[in-house]
Amino acid sequence: MPPVRVPNASFIASAELPILPFLAPRAFVESPITRRSNHHNVRPKSKQEHQMKSRDDLSGSNRVRKDPVIKVPCSTTCASRRPQDRSTAGGLLRSTHRSRESAKTEFPATSVELRYAQIAAFAHQSTRSYRVRSSGSREDAPCVTRISRTRAAPSRIAITRHVAEVAPEGETLGMRQQSPEVVAKREKALALERERLATLVAHELNQDMSSLIKHGQYRSLCRRITNLEQWDKTALDLCKRRGPLLKRVPLIQTFAALDRALYPGIGKHTRRVGIIHDPRCVRVMALLYRHNERNKTQQIWDKWMAFSLKIRQSIYQRLLIYLLHRKPARALQFLRILSSDRLLEGAKAETLADALGHLSKIHKRATYSSKEEWLDDKTMIRHHFVSGFIQIFLQALAPHRTVCSQDLLHNLASIASAKELKKVFDCLIENRAYLGFDTILHYANAFAKAGDATSALGCLHELRALSLSESWDAIVDRERLRWTCALILRKSMSEARNYHETPAIIAAIARLGIKINILLYNIVMHNAMEARDYATAFKVYNALEENGLKADKYTYSILLHGCTLQSNPAMFSQFAQYCADIAYETKDAWIATDYLYYIYIRLESDTEKSHVAVLLRETYLRFFPAETLELLRSRTGNADSASKATGAPKLEPTPAALYIIIQAEIQEALTLGTRQVLGLYHRFRMLMQQDSDPLVTELGKDPIVWNAFLYAFCQKQQFASASQLIKDMTNGGPQPNIYTWNIFMQAFFKSGQVEAAERVFKILRSRGIDPDQFTQGTLLRGYAKARLIDRIGETMLHVKSEDEMAPDVLRALAAIPDRNKLIYTLEKARIHKEAKAQEKAREEVEVEERRWKLPDFVKVASKGDPFSELPAPVRLPRIRVRARATYQAGVPEEPTLPDVRFDAPRILRQPLRFSIHGRSNKPANESWRKK
Repeated sequence: MPPVRVPNASFIASAELPILPFLAPRAFVESPITRRSNHHNVRPKSKQEHQMKSRDDLSGSNRVRKDPVIKVPCSTTCASRRPQDRSTAGGLLRSTHRSRESAKTEFPATSVELRYAQIAAFAHQSTRSYRVRSSGSREDAPCVTRISRTRAAPSRIAITRHVAEVAPEGETLGMRQQSPEVVAKREKALALERERLATLVAHELNQDMSSLIKHGQYRSLCRRITNLEQWDKTALDLCKRRGPLLKRVPLIQTFAALDRALYPGIGKHTRRVGIIHDPRCVRVMALLYRHNERNKTQQIWDKWMAFSLKIRQSIYQRLLIYLLHRKPARALQFLRILSSDRLLEGAKAETLADALGHLSKIHKRATYSSKEEWLDDKTMIRHHFVSGFIQIFLQALAPHRTVCSQDLLHNLASIASAKELKKVFDCLIENRAYLGFDTILHYANAFAKAGDATSALGCLHELRALSLSESWDAIVDRERLRWTCALILRKSMSEARNYHETPAIIAAIARLGIKINILLYNIVMHNAMEARDYATAFKVYNALEENGLKADKYTYSILLHGCTLQSNPAMFSQFAQYCADIAYETKDAWIATDYLYYIYIRLESDTEKSHVAVLLRETYLRFFPAETLELLRSRTGNADSASKATGAPKLEPTPAALYIIIQAEIQEALTLGTRQVLGLYHRFRMLMQQDSDPLVTELGKDPIVWNAFLYAFCQKQQFASASQLIKDMTNGGPQPNIYTWNIFMQAFFKSGQVEAAERVFKILRSRGIDPDQFTQGTLLRGYAKARLIDRIGETMLHVKSEDEMAPDVLRALAAIPDRNKLIYTLEKARIHKEAKAQEKAREEVEVEERRWKLPDFVKVASKGDPFSELPAPVRLPRIRVRARATYQAGVPEEPTLPDVRFDAPRILRQPLRFSIHGRSNKPANESWRKK
């Protein structure tokens, strides 16, 4: 027999001696699996002769012998590119592969053959040059071939082989390949989704399928159930049947395949599926976007409407799926065109809604690949989607109340800006779109985060109006609703001047029937402390017991932190001591941290920094252990007198408490000299590199402690140490933030090194960090100190109006002797800034009008005959390319586009032949026919 080709020598080299006796019979016993290659010197038989002879041999042998039969599927079956012609498979596989029908044969089994059947199959697999995946340990494990198409190129066929277990009766082959835990989780998720679907259907008055398919939530649940049931499916062919609807491959199944790559909850239970698109989609897309007319919707509309109605009805769904899968950046523009095409009404509402839901998930994730032709500005991409949704909703989806899924409406609230959110919600309410309980709460949370308390309360009123009186009594006790009210109340203080709105918001929440609990009382006290109204905060605190409530740990933390914001924190020393006792009794580390911060703020004005450091260490050791302080203060680990405090088991220290101690240590080291500060920094950095203490390591991940050392170096003008610190942050520590560069730049301005400060500003911009208002103020004060009036005018253009009157800015400008030139420069900057602001406002108004305005081609389609002003229908050119027959025998052909395999660059180079109003675009030179 011919020698066996060994693809990998390490396979034989790693074989152990006990295996060799089991492999030895392979050389003497012929395998029961037929050979897939003809003998070298024998003429191969035809396909028909081989099938008839195999059938006769099998029938005759089975009549004589009653031995059991082993069904062995072929292990090397290959599907060619054209299923109807398997003899055209190219390459080395052309002479070795057989058709799938003739490969699945049955052989009578003897005892010897049964014994060595698996050994023969294993030997056959080991001689293959492509990858073999083995799984299972049963003796009767046949070889199974899986044919899958790659995601990038539908025409390429990837062949993967694996050894699978023989599944028991009632169990699928794929389920045996996963662990029982994974199967159990998937079955649990499937049961949950089925229960949700049954509940939804039970609450629907009209349970007809035509009515349910219009319900967005029903389609969402069906897609999830489809993915969980068909989790092992890895290919979806959309070329099986033509027609106005994908009847052989439903839209729910198609969108379910698209969801697998976007939803992590579905992706972890399923395998990635490859979609084989209709080749006509590539050709139609090339015709529509021939001259890269992505932003010219009117031209694409004209080309689309030039196709006949039957062509548009047969291709629009497949083309939309292709764009969503391969070119999602162009899908929204095509959706606008479909929503304006009036001849497609009645059959596209759920298709448009599901497509918008798919795009909304892409925009929510904000992962835009450059290969998908997205724009560079992510904010503008989101703005276009929100405005496009409203246009499509008003044109095609508004008549159908429940067609939009809750997932789509939920994602819109996360994508839209504060101004857009109001317009989106008003549009949904005016058109009576179905909004669920959680969706309305999500919109209320979005309005609250944007600081729009009025609109957020309006969402709650809308929720109450949609609920019955009995159901609302049960809804008001939900914790999610209370947290929404707390968010509305807290974010109303996003601007300090809105503190006066707190009583009105409390009254509106009470009118809704929502009981004010300790959570809402804590928010009221927090707002009062931030507004420096400590009298109201303590008045509410004293009223808790009267209302039957008890203060929790958040109450003490809010009040204690609020005491540090007042003008005289020392007046709250008695209450602070009471909070310290509460922290010691309840073993709460964060109340202890707030008390430590209160001590630090109260002693901040003390000139004896060593005395402050001692008091802070004593307070720290009252609650927390001393190991970390010993590592920071000395390499040998000797504790000072303060660190020898005794007591009960200590609390686990927080990073904020350690930062307060390090800040006090830095202030104490500054009084002693720069070497002490540098030594403290080296000890901290050594602990970071050695990972000696987990608390120091966690604190070192935040730039705040590094900025504290940088500020200390800059105070003493130790620019060499400051530069080295920034290098350490860039190389191994957290990356420098805007505060780091502001500190460094301000130090150079104070020392009179204007050019060095400007270089720091250039480094800041080169690293992609946008300067804030403190950066602009630092530049303004630095230029004023250097008396660079021209630079002051340039910087004043970027300073906000409210920051121009800051006391430190006015003092810096007052020190400039040349008043006339300064006044002229400031006035010139003011006029230029006002003109620029007006121009920007005008441009924003024009952009907003264009965004929300319906397309112009809608007006053309509304006059009498909708397409009277458009050119005659265009017939796609007949091009001689590799064709693929998809029609079945006996099925009448539909008047659709020719189904061909198409190379997009080739069709773009080849001239097209079509007629518009009887005129031909055929070139004068007839040489194009020869091509």
